[in-house]
Amino acid sequence: KLQLEEAIALEPHRVEAKFHLAALLEEEKQPDAALQVLMQALKIAPEEVNCLALACRCLEGLGRHQEALATATQLCAVDPASTFLALREVFRCQPEDVFVVTFPRCGTTWMVQIV
Repeated sequence: KLQLEEAIALEPHRVEAKFHLAALLEEEKQPDAALQVLMQALKIAPEEVNCLALACRCLEGLGRHQEALATATQLCAVDPASTFLALREVFRCQPEDVFVVTFPRCGTTWMVQIV
C-alpha cells in the first residue's frame, strides 16, 4: 500500500496506480477510501472500465444503490461487453425474488402475466 501511495505521489496522473490502491483499500474493507481514490482516477480517465466496475462494487457495498446503478449504466455505455460485469456488481438476488424462465418463443409473455 505504501509503495502505491509513493507511486501516486511521484506521478499523480497514473490511473493504474490509483486503481490498484483503490482495489487494495476495497479488499481491506475500506470502500469509502477506495471510492475517493477511484473518483480521482475517473476525473483523469472517465471511461476507465476497471475503475468504473470497482466504483460500482464500492457504491453497492456502501448501500448507495442508485449511484451504483448509474455507474453501471455508464460502464455499459463505455463498453457494452462489460454489461455482465456491471450487472454482477449491482444486482443481488434476494430470497423473495422470483425468476420466470421459459423456452424461447413458448409463451414467455403469457407466463409473466400468469405469475
